[in-house]
Amino acid sequence: MLKKGLQLLFAFIIIGNSTKLVAQETKLENGKEYILADVKVTGKSKYSEQTVVTFSGLEKGQKILVPGEGISAAIKKIWKLGLFSDVNFYVNEIKGDSIFLELNLIESPKLVDAKIQGIKKGKAEELIKQVDLKKGKVVNEI
Repeated sequence: MLKKGLQLLFAFIIIGNSTKLVAQETKLENGKEYILADVKVTGKSKYSEQTVVTFSGLEKGQKILVPGEGISAAIKKIWKLGLFSDVNFYVNEIKGDSIFLELNLIESPKLVDAKIQGIKKGKAEELIKQVDLKKGKVVNEI
């Protein structure tokens, strides 16, 4: 019995010494200010790069804090448009005090056609008008 107790104690000592729990302190940096050199738009979008960048509120040459409110505000502006299902910003390159960003977008699907079966044609057309199912309307999950 004493032998088993010593073995158990020895096992706890070995396990206790071999595995250390290391707590990391994660502090968000205050951010660093950069000059926005370029914003490249990638992903699936039919909108021109200049249009998307304009809607984001970002301009080449502006000072921007990274991480900071500038990028968060740009993401919020793009989301408010309701045209995209995914919006991501990436830092492509930093040269001195200049930063090159990438805005990756995935456009939300659009309605191609709406057909309702099982009711009269006139009633189906009226229902489509009431629900506002127009060709090209952005389709999202509700």
